[in-house]
Amino acid sequence: MFSITIDSDLIKNVELVDINDLIPHEEVVIERKNALKNYIQSLNPEVIISSIIVCHKTNMIIDGHHRYVSLLELGFKKIPVTKIEYFSQNVKAYFDDRIKKEEIINLALKKELLTPKSTKHVVLNLEDNQWYPIILLSSLFNLSK
Repeated sequence: MFSITIDSDLIKNVELVDINDLIPHEEVVIERKNALKNYIQSLNPEVIISSIIVCHKTNMIIDGHHRYVSLLELGFKKIPVTKIEYFSQNVKAYFDDRIKKEEIINLALKKELLTPKSTKHVVLNLEDNQWYPIILLSSLFNLSK
């Protein structure tokens, strides 16, 4: 099993939220979304999915846009999220800081979506001081409509 050690204040909550309360910041790759949507449909009624990572202050999606759009199109009303402290120094929008978190949130709040995969959010593993994909903060959920 692969795990990382994170700052104890990073994860604020893990919960089911109204799908309409979330704010995307980037577009999705249609083919990838359709493949995921078909996969989720094949799991019905036992849909087990990783939580979507969101900013606990704004509900902006940090990681999980394809899961979000797939679940939205499939008619799910409540979806699993892991709410984090997005402005932690232990979270980056990209390994090399090419895009700033403030810029991402400002665009998202104005409903100006970035192109797919414009961000590659990472989280710092305190054990080895290395950056890893932020999806490692997700939890698995069993969903139903």
